Amino acid sequence: MIFDLINGILAVLTVPYYFNRAEFAEGEEPPLFITYDIYDVPAERGDGEEIATEYVVTFNIFGRDPGKADKLYKELLGMLLENDFVRAGCNYSSTDNYPEYFRRSVDFNYIYYIEEDY
Repeated sequence: MIFDLINGILAVLTVPYYFNRAEFAEGEEPPLFITYDIYDVPAERGDGEEIATEYVVTFNIFGRDPGKADKLYKELLGMLLENDFVRAGCNYSSTDNYPEYFRRSVDFNYIYYIEEDY
């Protein structure tokens, strides 16, 4: 469910995207791309029954041009907010994983309620 939602949102953007880490052959690195990681945290009632799952998704936008990376971040931000994601924090830096790229790393939360009454 959550992967379908995320991949559906990212597919609308005009850049490649990858779950976890992208691997490129030398000389085939795109100028702009996204990776994402995800983990979940259960929300339970007092009796231990899970009523919701909170997904924490970290999106990393990599770009050789910081202006283009920032523009892509703003596009992604709008799309995620429209789909009930909540921004949890962001930073902007360089990275040793992909030299010559700038990285904007942003966390979003998404809560999936198992029972409609909560």
